[in-house]
Amino acid sequence: MASQVLNTIVKGAGFVFSGYIIGKVLGYVYLYVVSQLGPTEYGLLSLSVSIISLLLVISLLGLDSAILRFVPYYRVQKDYSRMKGSVIFSLQLTILISTIMAVILFIFAKPISNYLFHTPDLAILLKILAFTLPFSVVGKIILTTIRSFKNIGTEVFITEFLERTIKIIFTLIFLAYGYALIGAGFALLITAILIPIIALIVLEKKIFSIFDKSIKTIINKKELILYSTPLILTGFMSMIISRVDLLMLGYFRNVAEVGIYNVALPLSELIMASPHALVALFVPIITEFYSLKNYKMIRKTFRDISRWIFLINFPLFLLFFAFSPQILRLLFGNDYTLGAPALTVLAFGNLYLSMCITSSYTLVSIKKTNIIFINMLLMTIVNFILNII
Repeated sequence: MASQVLNTIVKGAGFVFSGYIIGKVLGYVYLYVVSQLGPTEYGLLSLSVSIISLLLVISLLGLDSAILRFVPYYRVQKDYSRMKGSVIFSLQLTILISTIMAVILFIFAKPISNYLFHTPDLAILLKILAFTLPFSVVGKIILTTIRSFKNIGTEVFITEFLERTIKIIFTLIFLAYGYALIGAGFALLITAILIPIIALIVLEKKIFSIFDKSIKTIINKKELILYSTPLILTGFMSMIISRVDLLMLGYFRNVAEVGIYNVALPLSELIMASPHALVALFVPIITEFYSLKNYKMIRKTFRDISRWIFLINFPLFLLFFAFSPQILRLLFGNDYTLGAPALTVLAFGNLYLSMCITSSYTLVSIKKTNIIFINMLLMTIVNFILNII
């Protein structure tokens, strides 16, 4: 059984890693395109995306993680009614919350831009991207549902190839017509609208129909809410950790420095490629072991995946440590080489985080979300203090 499980994870990792590399290449193509707008304009775009990302995490209410846990659990038990109910309830609640968030952001875009970031030009971008929130939560819930069925190839194709390709194409179209920064914002909006539509069609036609009237809908609201509640703050704190640096730069410094910093940040996240690839099927598999009370296989799978992550990531960290100025100059030009020290530090941080990822996903799988919450709370406090310093 051990070899079969590892083969399943490695096969899934192969799909994810290949897709992740393709996605990263496309991501850097997009990054190169928008970075050529200049550090200031790119900084404005980065700030607006960071704000949207925070609101997206709040809007999801941790229900994306709940789906990743409960859908495989109910699937083992052949309880299709509760599977359907979990997805339907998650969509209903997150659409409601995200719509409220979008309206609030649209109304207060100007005060946020003027008083928090002292950049009036940010307001129009925030108003455009506010419309992405309801579509983005639908996309996230549907894509997580696809992953929960171990259909990792489909999810990777949509998120890493299709989504990025659409974003690049529409960004280039708008830039070609001279719309510059505003065009980049509309490209993100169009992408946010198209992806959930595509994902929903794939889910309905190929995987599991959530609108099939022959399947009764049973919603266990209490179970879903109790599980996801600690993950709301956990997800928010995780996003704070990943975005507070950009927000702090925008508040205390200027948007040009945000732009310079935000070319180093995505590069450092290459270190997270192998962890994301290897844990893509980790949660559904660990959840199934947990439902069968096979704790021995949980421990063995955890150890093996953790070891592989370190062996893959350490050489990549050494590359960033030794050649960060040259890498930034080659990819983005001399204007961005000031981000070299940040790239080195971020690479070390991501190396550490990559070693923690299997622990977090294991705790999610066995419903120990309170431990994750406490850990994330401590990390958020320390991260916030260090950013202010």
